[in-house]
Amino acid sequence: MTPSWLSLLPPLLVIISAFITRKLNLSLMCGIAVGAIIATKGALMPTITLIGTRTLDIFRQPDNIYLYLFLFALGILISLLNRTGGAIAFARKFTQLIEKKASGETSAILLSYILSIDDYLSILTTGYVMRPIVDHLGIAREKLAFLIHSLSGSVVILVPISSWFAAITVYLEQVGVSIHPGPGTKILADPFFVHLQTIPFLFYSVLISTCVWVIARGHLSFGPMYYYETQTIRRHASDLMHLNPALRGTATDLFVPLITLLLGIFLGIPYAGDYYLFGGTHSFLEAFQQNGSTFLVMCCAGIAAVIVGMLFATMRKVITIYELPSITRSGISLMYPAILMVVLASILGALLKTDLQTGVYIASNLLDNVPLSILPVSFFVVSLITALFTGSSWGTFALMLSIGVPMLDALLPEITPMLPHQVPLLYPILGAIFSGAVCGDHISPISETTIMAATSAGTDPIIHAATQFPYALPAIIGSACAFIVAGLLMHTTLWINALSSLAIGITITVGLLYVFQYRWNRKQNR
Repeated sequence: MTPSWLSLLPPLLVIISAFITRKLNLSLMCGIAVGAIIATKGALMPTITLIGTRTLDIFRQPDNIYLYLFLFALGILISLLNRTGGAIAFARKFTQLIEKKASGETSAILLSYILSIDDYLSILTTGYVMRPIVDHLGIAREKLAFLIHSLSGSVVILVPISSWFAAITVYLEQVGVSIHPGPGTKILADPFFVHLQTIPFLFYSVLISTCVWVIARGHLSFGPMYYYETQTIRRHASDLMHLNPALRGTATDLFVPLITLLLGIFLGIPYAGDYYLFGGTHSFLEAFQQNGSTFLVMCCAGIAAVIVGMLFATMRKVITIYELPSITRSGISLMYPAILMVVLASILGALLKTDLQTGVYIASNLLDNVPLSILPVSFFVVSLITALFTGSSWGTFALMLSIGVPMLDALLPEITPMLPHQVPLLYPILGAIFSGAVCGDHISPISETTIMAATSAGTDPIIHAATQFPYALPAIIGSACAFIVAGLLMHTTLWINALSSLAIGITITVGLLYVFQYRWNRKQNR
């Protein structure tokens, strides 16, 4: 169908319904039904067929199956660690070393950075490991969800050996950024190094990280998060230190399977990318670039962690072999609701992208006749809105890059292919697309990462979306201002442009955080 304003109705319906009913699955189902009805113009059988087709498409993609298996494996691992008491034992040891909320929040931040090779890995592992610790320290689980979610995609996109970096390199090559001259080449450059040089313009990633540190170390608390933080009661010794005294596990029962999981991923990705130390032909960096099996690696590592954890616990007689079936069933039941949400969000995203073309409608209506100097902020806003409504950062990358690179090519039609230095706005616009997509995915209540962050931290996805938005707002405003400056300084050198824009963005972001805190304090003191 031709993109129209009707394509905005399904995501709007989901967002409004979810905030009113607090039932995200039901809201997603309604959005899928409405989207299919709009796409088929109300015809009953084609509507049912379309929903069935999009559902089958999700399960036909091997990466999706690997992701769901990884999530089930992680659920079984969590169930195992709950049964052995490994997580509780670690929490006992860890909380003997730190007794301050800020230290607990800092630990969650640092662990997110360490695991920033993939956003799902970072969110799920950090959330589960830190949950009993923040409970003991009196940190709201909603705060934990904000911390780990803010530092997932926004940090992963900065890491040259992450799963995102490889995918974006492919997207850039598909839209005409290539080192090989040819009829389809619009910008003559290595897409990997183009992405690498875009990093200084990933303003939202830097600014949301700044927000996280300022909020954690400055003890800031305002908006809906304030109420959840004040309602969180510090866990007493009986809650944590003497929880289920029958448990015989130690911190080793946590670390053995967890280290197996991380080693499996950190070794598996370069192996899949044909790293020369494993008998291949690629360097370490090339192996990460060429790897296309991240989800398969994560799936295998998750299954290996479960097997090793079960064997280790049974050998130590912490659990018996007869408990393994119930542990497995418990883990599957634990992850089933989250996986269902992810599947429904993926089906809705496929409908919005393929059948309703929501992103195309938003982009075409907001990017027409835009002055050159405000192109970066325009791409940031449009990418943000697109990811917010579709719940997909990667889908937004693909769409907006296919619009942005040809637009830059049209600005200099006499030069084909162009070199990066001949296009002053190349890096600011790419940075705006990536920043907007990450930001929209971060604050979208229907994104997969929102669902996973809430699940791993032990809170509701809608509550998580509502509580984190006021904390992300300063970074959004600061990023928009930074991209305005980047457009105005497009004829300066790359580093002067990036540093000047970023400095202004950081100043505005930090300033707004303290303004919000000051206004909240005044409101509470009335």
